[in-house]
Amino acid sequence: MRLLFAMLMWLCASTAWAKPIVGALMVQDARGRWVPVTETAEATATRGDQRIPLKISTELEYGDELRTYNARVEIIWTEGEDAEQVYVWEYAQVTLTGERSVMQQMGDLYFQLRNSFSIQYGTVETMVDGTAFTVKGPNPVEVGVTEGVVRVRDGESEERVTAGQFVTAAGGGAGVTAASNWSRSARRAVKGNTFMDGFAATELGVMAGGLQLPQSGPVAAQLYGQFRLAKALQLRAESGVLSGDGIQLPQTLELSYRLGGLAVGGRGQVSLYQAQKDCPDGCDASLWGLSASGAGVLRYSVPLSARLVASGDLSAGITAFPDDIQAFGAGRVGIGVAF
Repeated sequence: MRLLFAMLMWLCASTAWAKPIVGALMVQDARGRWVPVTETAEATATRGDQRIPLKISTELEYGDELRTYNARVEIIWTEGEDAEQVYVWEYAQVTLTGERSVMQQMGDLYFQLRNSFSIQYGTVETMVDGTAFTVKGPNPVEVGVTEGVVRVRDGESEERVTAGQFVTAAGGGAGVTAASNWSRSARRAVKGNTFMDGFAATELGVMAGGLQLPQSGPVAAQLYGQFRLAKALQLRAESGVLSGDGIQLPQTLELSYRLGGLAVGGRGQVSLYQAQKDCPDGCDASLWGLSASGAGVLRYSVPLSARLVASGDLSAGITAFPDDIQAFGAGRVGIGVAF
C-alpha cells in the first residue's frame, strides 16, 4: 500500500502544472520600436507588499498581480512539449488567480492554450479547452478567436465563438452579442504581436554578395520572402539572377530556427545555369545545365526601424553539377521590409 501511495504521489507530481515564468519582455524605445530586453521596471508583479520588476525567467506565483506600462510580457504557462503562452500587452493589468485561471482587470491579453483555462474580465467569463484568442477591454470586453473555439458568458447569456469570429460584452450581466466575422487584418495584427523578438511575421527584401570560396563567385542579386511558421521557425524562399562566367537562375528554399536576430538553418537550391565550353576544334559553345546544392546557413538580422531590416549571412555546402561536385562557402548582405 505504501508503495502504491508513493507511486500515485509521484504520478500526480509529474503531471502537475508548472508555475508560469516570464518568457520574453519588450519595451518601446524613443523611436516607437518594440525592442526585446532582459528586464524592465515597466512591467511588475505585485506580491503582497512587494512590487517586483520583471525579468526573463522570473518565476511567478499564483496570486501575483501583473501590471505593464510601456512594456509587453510573454508568460510561459507550462513547460516542455505542452508549452502555452499568455501575452500581456502594454498598459494592462491581470491577476494569476490559479493554476488554470486569470482575472483580467485592464488592457489586452492574447492566449495560446492547449488545455482548459478560464479568464474573468469583470462579469464576462471566457472558457476554453485549448485554443488561441484575444481578450480586450474594458468598455466593452471583446473576445476574438484565431484558433479553436471558446465560450463567452456574461450573466445569463453565453455565446460560442469559433476561429475567425469575435463577440463583445458590455459587462454587468448585460449579455454577449452574437458572434461576427473578424477581419483578417485584425487577426494578423494580433498574431503578429506574439513575435516578441522585435521582428515581424513576414519580410520581403533583396540579398546581394560576391564573397565565395574557394574561388571568387558571381555577383549575386536574389529577392527573398521570409515567413514565420511558428514563434521560432521560419521559411524563406529566394529567386534571382547571378552573373559571372555565365548566367545562373537559382531557386532556393530555406528552413531555419530563429532566436532573436540570429537564425540557424539549412537550405536547398536548384539552379538553371549557362556555361561556356570549348569545342574540340577550338570554337566556343554555350550550354545550359541544371545544378543542385545543399548548405547550412547562419544569419544575423538587425531592425533599422519599425519596417526596415538589415541582415547578413554565411553559408557553406556542396553543389552537384552533371559532371562534378564542388564544395563552397559564401557570404551576403541584404535589406528587407517587414510586415
